[in-house]
Amino acid sequence: MSWTPKVAGETVASADANLWIAALGGGKPVQPASYTIFLDGTTYKARNGTTGIIDFSGTNAMTVIQAVIDALTDGSIYIKGSLSGTTTLTIDGKRISLFGDSMYSSKLNFSGNIDGLKLLNTSFLTVENLALIGDNSLCNKGLWMESCSNIHVRNVILEKWKDDAALYMKSCVNCSFVNVYPAASTYALYLDTANNNNHFYACRFRSSTNGILVNAHANTGNGFHGCDISANTGSGVKILNGSRKIIFDGCWFEVNTGYGIEATGSDVNYLIIKVKDSVFYTQTTHISLDYFRVAVVDHNYFEGGTTCLAIGGGSNYDIFISNNEHDTDPANFVTGTALRTRFKSNYGYVTENNGTSTGTGAEQTIAHGLVTTPKSVVIIPTASGATVSGLYAKDTNFYVTVTSGKTYNWYASL
Repeated sequence: MSWTPKVAGETVASADANLWIAALGGGKPVQPASYTIFLDGTTYKARNGTTGIIDFSGTNAMTVIQAVIDALTDGSIYIKGSLSGTTTLTIDGKRISLFGDSMYSSKLNFSGNIDGLKLLNTSFLTVENLALIGDNSLCNKGLWMESCSNIHVRNVILEKWKDDAALYMKSCVNCSFVNVYPAASTYALYLDTANNNNHFYACRFRSSTNGILVNAHANTGNGFHGCDISANTGSGVKILNGSRKIIFDGCWFEVNTGYGIEATGSDVNYLIIKVKDSVFYTQTTHISLDYFRVAVVDHNYFEGGTTCLAIGGGSNYDIFISNNEHDTDPANFVTGTALRTRFKSNYGYVTENNGTSTGTGAEQTIAHGLVTTPKSVVIIPTASGATVSGLYAKDTNFYVTVTSGKTYNWYASL
């Protein structure tokens, strides 16, 4: 069962005034909205969800909504239809949720040199089923979140924002984002400093300079799951100065003009990153990593481009590259090395091999089958009395002299 808030011109009886609901949490009925904001002719009105009385009205939707925010300590505001205004909305230290019917029909249209919605010093509220639209020329940040925790943003469009980001976050903890589609002329998402344990599910970070910018190393435990990070004029993800424990799981990176993921900076021994179960398509270099402490690249698919993974020349420590598939030249699957580089089961990129041969008493040429010159070749005679000498390796073969007639096993690895 569902209810529709009353529209202008209808009589509101006290018996049905409390039937106005927000479909939060997957459509489960919750408490009535504290206020419904709607357009009546040329006037925006705020109707009280308890009394049915119009408490605030005006020609600028944002000033009407802000008046409601200022009047409430906590509660919820239902946005009905497409509303327009020229001032920033600010929720500071209050728990006031905003919601609409869908991200395609419930819209807040902003114009002028302003931000959209600012959430400051607050927690445990929801923004759902809304579009926050800028004017593509003057508007700055779409959704600004600072010093927030446990904020839930679901089914929200943020588009036509021009400044730092459509979605800007600083000092935010334990927030979740589901089906959020930010786009701006600079960054779709800007993670500034001290953002910890925030997670993004099925979000789109497209059509910006960078889909995601991680600005400073004081960002820990943030994750992106099933997100589309594509069609950006720079890199899909740009990580500056390291980031602790950032994960990309099941994401799609396509035709970003720069890299799919680019990590750079000078914070040695800091970046910890995991990229798994993701698809990279038609970036010249799909992933470029530098100055990392630990990197894991596992179960990804790479298509198009020249290089799958480029390891920079900075201080890089441990990287584990396993179970990836690609269609590039095997020699360019990975370029550069870390202090400790480990490969395992990457399709078309043989990093270890073994075999058996019999000595001839003279130098033998054995094809090791690895993608490049092995770092280690081990010769193990299978019988006593064998002498091994002159062992060295090159890009396609290794060379060894073993006593004639003596069988030996060999193992080569990068």
